[in-house]
Amino acid sequence: MLFLYLASLEPVEEKTILEEIYKENIDYFISYAMTFLKDLSKAQEAVHEAFLYVLEKRPDYLKLEKEDLKRLMLSIIRGKSIDQIRKEKKYMNKSLEDLEIYLEPKNSIDEKIEKEEEVQGLKRQLEKLDQISYQILLFRYRDKMSYKEIGQILNMEIKTVEVRLYRAKEKIRANMKKEGLLDG
Repeated sequence: MLFLYLASLEPVEEKTILEEIYKENIDYFISYAMTFLKDLSKAQEAVHEAFLYVLEKRPDYLKLEKEDLKRLMLSIIRGKSIDQIRKEKKYMNKSLEDLEIYLEPKNSIDEKIEKEEEVQGLKRQLEKLDQISYQILLFRYRDKMSYKEIGQILNMEIKTVEVRLYRAKEKIRANMKKEGLLDG
């Protein structure tokens, strides 16, 4: 399935880079996922999910240098592996009655509206951030990257990444309080 996506990639340079990374590192990527999952088929699934994620959701990553993309793929594979573990643990050791609560509707309409307002407020605050702070937030929380990995990609010291992330979060928090979207 992954090769079908690769075949549809344009331009050819992006396709070639991703194919090379896949072919050269597939065993390494799978063994890396195995350190988390301890199961070959689950590790393969995590690796393929990571490649599909890049292809479908983050085509801008294909413009990175080969080594940077390889490091980023490791980070995404780690996240996909952890996601699989979380999914499994969520339902382990639960009785049937306990599991039924997952099937029932959780939120009332009011809660959904309130949540949507919070999400929209957060999006507005993210748009106000400078590009570097925004990118650091995405790498840290969406891509689950470490401060070190972020620093390597953005060519920054680890402490600089930590400070920029802290200041961005504080700015968002303060502005959301002003808008009444956060308590405090």
